[in-house]
Amino acid sequence: MLAALAIGAAPAAAQPACGDVLTQDTTLTADLDCSGEVARDAPLVIGADGITLDLGGHTLSAVTGYRIVNEGHDNVTIRNGTISSEGGAIRLAGVSGNVIRDIHAVGLLIGISAVNSDHNRFVHNHVDSVSFGVSGSHNVIAHNLVTQYESVLSVGGDYNRIVDNVVWGGFEGTSLGLRGDHNEVRRNVFLNQALWVVSLDGANDTDFVANTIGASGRFTGAVGVSIENSSRNRFVGNSLFAVVDGFDLHSGADNVFRGNDVSGVPVDRKPYIPYVPDGFAIAAGATGTVLRDNTVRGFDDDGIDVDAPGTRLKGNSADDNGDLGIEAVPGIIDLGGNSASRNGNPLQCLNVACG
Repeated sequence: MLAALAIGAAPAAAQPACGDVLTQDTTLTADLDCSGEVARDAPLVIGADGITLDLGGHTLSAVTGYRIVNEGHDNVTIRNGTISSEGGAIRLAGVSGNVIRDIHAVGLLIGISAVNSDHNRFVHNHVDSVSFGVSGSHNVIAHNLVTQYESVLSVGGDYNRIVDNVVWGGFEGTSLGLRGDHNEVRRNVFLNQALWVVSLDGANDTDFVANTIGASGRFTGAVGVSIENSSRNRFVGNSLFAVVDGFDLHSGADNVFRGNDVSGVPVDRKPYIPYVPDGFAIAAGATGTVLRDNTVRGFDDDGIDVDAPGTRLKGNSADDNGDLGIEAVPGIIDLGGNSASRNGNPLQCLNVACG
C-alpha cells in the first residue's frame, strides 16, 4: 500500500531557476541569485492556481525588476524568506485569495504591489522598501512592518482591513495614503518626519480607530492627518503627537472626531508643505463635522480652529496653545462642555462657551 501511494504521489518541485514558471508547490532549498546579466530581469512566475511558493528561509535576489510575479492566479501562498531587488519584490495583478506572509522585502523601490486584487491577505511581512501598495477590495493588511526612506503604505479600494501595522517613514513621504469606501484602519502606528503622516483623499465611511500618529526624527514639520474630499468617516480614540498640524480637514461631509488625543510641537523650520499650526483645522468646505470629547494641546496657533458653520462641538478640551484654545466662526453649534485654559489669547475661546 505504501509503495502504491508513493508511486501515485506528485514529485517534489526542484530548486527553481530564475525565470521559471511555477505550476506546483515549490520550496527553495538554497538562496537564488538572479543578478547575473542573463537572469537579472527574469522573475519567478506563478503559473497555476492554488500553489505555494515557500522560500524556505532563503534569499531571492536581483538588481532590477520584480522577483515574484503572479498575474491572474488565485489562492496562491508566497511565504517565508527574503526578497532583495531595486525594482520590486512581489507583484500581484488581478488575483484573489492570495496569502503573502513572513516575507522580508528589501530594496529602494516597490516592496509589495497588488493591483486590482480582492480577498487577499498580507500578514507579518517586513517591507524595508519605499512602497507597499494594495488596490482592490476585501483585503487584509495586518501585522506588517514598513520601514525605509520615503516609506508608504498605499491602499485604494473598498472594505479593506488595515490593522496592527507599523509604518515608519523617513524624511519625506506619507506613511499611509488611503482612498476608497468602508475601510477599517485600526491600532496601527504611523510615523514620519515631514509632509503628511496620513492622507485620506476620496475616502468615505472609514473607521479610523485607536491609531498612533506622529512625527519622528530630527526634523519636525509633519501634518498628522490630511483629509480631502472624504465624507462620513469616524476618527475615534486616535493619538497624535509631535506634529505641527493635527487633523486638517479640507473638504467632505459628516465626518466625526471623537475622543482623540492630539499633541503638537512648535515649528522649528520652514515646512515642505503649506500648513496651519492648529490641532484641528476644519475648513469652510467641510460640512456637518462633529468634534466631541477630544483633547488638544501644544500647537503654535489654535487648539481647534473651525471655519465651517454648522460644525458641532461638545466636550472638547484645548489647553496650552499659542493663540486661542477654540476659535470658531459664527454659526457653529455649541453643544456645551468645552473647556480651554493657559492658551496665549486671554479670550481662550471665540464663539464657543468654554469652562
